[in-house]
Amino acid sequence: MTSQVAAVKNAFQQIVSRDFSVARSVLRVGAKGAFLVMLALMIVAYAVSVSQSAPPPPEPLPDFIYS
Repeated sequence: MTSQVAAVKNAFQQIVSRDFSVARSVLRVGAKGAFLVMLALMIVAYAVSVSQSAPPPPEPLPDFIYS
């Protein structure tokens, strides 16, 4: 009976350690993806704010200068 319990414990520990290694790689890939998404959102937000804060185009010169 104790050998069966030991075998079950051993199998469970192998499954858990394998799941943790898979979860670790999944978390690493997920963290990289989240970082890239946040970086892209920050770049887009910066571009939008810069384009909205651009000075207005200059007004055309009065007509009497051209004549």
